[in-house]
Amino acid sequence: MTTRQAPHEPESTAKTTRHPVWAPILEWPHPELLSTTAPSTSSAPTAFNAALQYMLQLGIPGERGAIGVKFPCAQQATLGEQPDGTWIGQCAPEQAAALRAVVEMTDLLEYPENFPSLLTTLGRAHWYGIEIRCREADLPPELSKITRPITAAGLHPALGIKPEALREENRQVIGSFPTIALDLTPLGQILAPNWRFLLGIHEVIALVVDANSNERTNLEEALASLIDLRAALGIDTDLTVGIAGEFTPEILNFATETRDGGSEILGTGLKQRLKEVLDLSTAFHHGKENVACAFAADVIFRAAQLTAAQHGIN
Repeated sequence: MTTRQAPHEPESTAKTTRHPVWAPILEWPHPELLSTTAPSTSSAPTAFNAALQYMLQLGIPGERGAIGVKFPCAQQATLGEQPDGTWIGQCAPEQAAALRAVVEMTDLLEYPENFPSLLTTLGRAHWYGIEIRCREADLPPELSKITRPITAAGLHPALGIKPEALREENRQVIGSFPTIALDLTPLGQILAPNWRFLLGIHEVIALVVDANSNERTNLEEALASLIDLRAALGIDTDLTVGIAGEFTPEILNFATETRDGGSEILGTGLKQRLKEVLDLSTAFHHGKENVACAFAADVIFRAAQLTAAQHGIN
């Protein structure tokens, strides 16, 4: 496998002004569902690109692997080894930067022989990264070694976990990944004592919106969880807002709108979840900026008062 280093984000651009979020997309082996985003004559690759473009148009930033695409490693076809070519590499480079592959840990451990081919395919297509999603509380120690081949393929590694995995036995595995996606759904869990296991992580993705819920997200409770987590993390850790789970056919609610001459597009279920996560991200980051501005203004005011007093200025 050809080795290429994961692209380095310069200091000036590492913190984007368009606040990053994480959002899931359908499992790709269901192109018949994705095809509802475009005319019925569209091929699966075109349908995938249409779904991707639609999510970007709704406001999902096209960078840093914001959109996840689930790959079941058990299926060799997921590696793009198809006679008519692979849809994986058919999106534009600027779209590829928005994509991350999502692989279940259980699939990875059961079919390890497929993983190198997947890394090679994704690396050649310039996808942003790959997320290893773990639903269990116990993390296999061998996961700590998997980041090396991922970065060697030019991809950014991420580990998706449940709060139950935040414990001493998993400290080494968690610490080996620069990005941790933490599923905080359902909201309201008391997790403060375990935040310490995230200290030193470069980026934490707080998944506070549930893609598969039939109810609207309690945005106030979600924002409170983000604030609590932000207070517990180190100042060098970036905190990003995200959506947990996958967009299933039920939540997508197809055929609810028409546009461009009757072409069906993804429905209200998807739009509601994306709007929630974008609103949360905006509120969270603007809140931080407002607090920082207020603090800076107070410091400047106090400094001005001190200077005036030293010079006898009333």
